[in-house]
This record gives sequence, structure tokens and C-alpha cells, in this order.
Amino acid sequence: TVGSRFGGSIAASLPPDAIEAVAGEPGVESIRKPEPVVGANQGDVVSEGLSAINVSGELHDAGVNGSGVTVAVVDTGFNVSNTEIDHHVAGFEDFEGDGMDNETSLHGTAVAELVIDTAPEASIRLYEVETSTQVGSAVEHITQNTSVDVATMSLGVLTGPFDGASEIDRAIDDSAANGTAWVV
Repeated sequence: TVGSRFGGSIAASLPPDAIEAVAGEPGVESIRKPEPVVGANQGDVVSEGLSAINVSGELHDAGVNGSGVTVAVVDTGFNVSNTEIDHHVAGFEDFEGDGMDNETSLHGTAVAELVIDTAPEASIRLYEVETSTQVGSAVEHITQNTSVDVATMSLGVLTGPFDGASEIDRAIDDSAANGTAWVV
């Protein structure tokens, strides 16, 4: 079963006895386990966004509040019933394929809270990912299917090369050239 595609990679589930047959197919260069992304597990989510990044009420009072801005958050899980973000969610894409997590201590929820603390009138689109292929698919979805103004991804993708030239780096560059500002 194909889970996701990105660049020249396909993430798929195979029964063990099919691996050798697929490996022998023309065009198959290698087969390996998926490369997981690295997120933070910090326990219960408690946002301290404004004080931690020194954003004052003066900016919000002056109208610098995210009004008319859509921010994509690419991360490993979200609790969309969290009262700080629930009414800001404009969309959710599950690239893991397991549905909404909705657990209380998810890194993505904390990141989304920081976005809303900083830009309280912004809309957010949430992208749940688990592997580097899913990250690439999420970046492509943001570029091709949305009018996202800003995208943030605070997780590690352990695919190389680590010189800004990986497929994911190129996809983010394409997205930025298409008008989305990225914070990675």
C-alpha cells in the first residue's frame, strides 16, 4: 500500500515476502525503512508565547495581529480541540493516515499556540507528518493547493545531504519562490 510520494521516493507498506520482488523491479534503486522526523515531547503543552518572544500588546493594539494571514504548521501531532487554537483552524491534512491525534501533549499544538499568541487573528492550517516523505508531501501540498502566507516546521528531518540541497530543501525553496515565507 502506497502511503505517500515525494520527489523520487515512495513510502509504502509491503509484506516481507514481497520486498525482494519489488527490489528487483526496474527503476527501484533501494528499499529502506522510513526516515522518521524528530519532534519534541515536552509533556503537557503550556504556551508562554508572548512573554518568551517579547511580543507586547502594543503591536496587537496597533493592528499587527495576523488579520488576513494564513499560517501552515507542519508537525507530528495536534490537539484541535485545544481552546486556544480550535477556532483558528482553517484546515487539517493528515499525511500519517491515522486521523487526528487530539492528545493533550503534542508538540504541534504548542507550535500552533505560539502562532496564535503572536498573531491572534491569523488562520492556521495543520499538517500532521511522521516521516521525511510525508514532510515533502506536506510542503508540496502547501505550495500547490493553498494560499498559505507563512509556514512553520520545527522538527528535524534526518535526510541528507545536510547542505541545503536535499529534496525537501528544494521543495521549501520552490514554496518560498511561490510566495510562502518559511520558518524552519
